[in-house]
Amino acid sequence: MTNAKTLLDLVPESLLPLSKTEKALCVAAQKSGWAYFTKSNQCLDEWGQGNIHALPRNPSKAKNLPVIRAEVVAWILTDKRAHEFLTHTGLTICGARIEGELDASFAVLPWQFRLLRCFVPGGMLLQDAEFGLLNFEGSHVHGVGDALNADRIQVKGGVFLRNGFAAVGQVRFLGADVGGDFDCDGSFRAKPEGQKLASADRALSADGIKVRGSVFLNNGFTAVGMVRFLGADVEGNFDCGNASFQAKPEGQELASADRALNADGIKVKGNVFLSDGFTAVGMVRFLGADIGGDFACRAGQFLNQNGDALSADRIKVKGGVFLNDGLIAKGEVRFPSADVGGDFACRAGKFHNRNGQALNADVRAHGDLDKL
Repeated sequence: MTNAKTLLDLVPESLLPLSKTEKALCVAAQKSGWAYFTKSNQCLDEWGQGNIHALPRNPSKAKNLPVIRAEVVAWILTDKRAHEFLTHTGLTICGARIEGELDASFAVLPWQFRLLRCFVPGGMLLQDAEFGLLNFEGSHVHGVGDALNADRIQVKGGVFLRNGFAAVGQVRFLGADVGGDFDCDGSFRAKPEGQKLASADRALSADGIKVRGSVFLNNGFTAVGMVRFLGADVEGNFDCGNASFQAKPEGQELASADRALNADGIKVKGNVFLSDGFTAVGMVRFLGADIGGDFACRAGQFLNQNGDALSADRIKVKGGVFLNDGLIAKGEVRFPSADVGGDFACRAGKFHNRNGQALNADVRAHGDLDKL
């Protein structure tokens, strides 16, 4: 409609009739960009109204969440005429079930898009989209194959998948460009619990991603299935402290080549932290990586008894490498042809490989070389 005075006036006929909840969403999107749905299906539309922490902590199991069709949300995100009725705060939806597959590929929204403690059972497609900020804190996203496909997405600010975020199905950010932090402390599962994984099944794929802030896979981050950051470019730190990476679910036999974390060829201008509660069950790889700060694995656990626990062949580290202070490795730890600008410290680390060499430390260290 060319003479539309409200967002509701613009709704295409293919989406009519709107439910009461969907009408409330449109009104809230135009008024403040904030749609907070209470347990009684009331929509609070003043920015910041409603306590996020009062919403269900497990939205995928919550009963009677207000339902919004994914097509309605996708229309708001992708229709340029609809954007004329939005505020500079973008779109925030709290406490709703987004029914169906949310396909907002190629959307261009200069403001933020936030789903807070929502349930998206049909997955999301955000390929080639552009947003000011992406925040899915506390939301649960399920999909068959992919839970969230955000390949080549451009986000001017940060990406936040934390504070109870949970994905069942692969989360993809291949070739993404993130202007702030890529911050994840949620749960990522390649397949639903109880299903076996193949070696190639991935929980999180971010090959070729460019992050102008830091990557945080920490503070309780868990992944069941491979996590990949091949060829990633990170201007800040790559922090995996207090995180769990499992190539296969507990109880499933681990093959020697199963990879829990694969960051071959990654470039990190800051530090890499695989420490302080970091646990990997399966191989961890940083082949040919280029690290501008330290490569710190203090008190980390690297468990792959039938193969390589940590492979960092040809890695370049301008700072120091720290495999000490309680590190536990089961499987070979490899640093052949590594170039380390600072110390290479392994004292007080525990290295065990029942199939051969436990530590291959044929490195060039410009600081102290303290192998064992």
